[in-house]
Amino acid sequence: MVVYFVTLPYILPLPCITMRIQHMLTRGNNKAVNQLEIFDDDGKHFHSYGRRICTIDGDRTILYEPYWNFYSATTNKYLLDFLNEYSIKDIREKVRDGEYEVKE
Repeated sequence: MVVYFVTLPYILPLPCITMRIQHMLTRGNNKAVNQLEIFDDDGKHFHSYGRRICTIDGDRTILYEPYWNFYSATTNKYLLDFLNEYSIKDIREKVRDGEYEVKE
């Protein structure tokens, strides 16, 4: 096997990304293992079972298909907590009114 090494004349700058990840909390105030809030330069994100469900970036709220629309009862519960909404009907109404965006 032949291995080649290439020396660049300068060091390429790497982008600096600031990120914080925290578990959401259960009703018993324990860590919800598969429910995460991720904070980075692009906003605040909700991930459930390894899937991106929602992003809040300033005034924009983006929901990701098909996971936001009652993917599972657990995901639905934590999405409601993340968006501070009462029911999935309220979220669907805001999607219909254009207040929340939906992306695939």
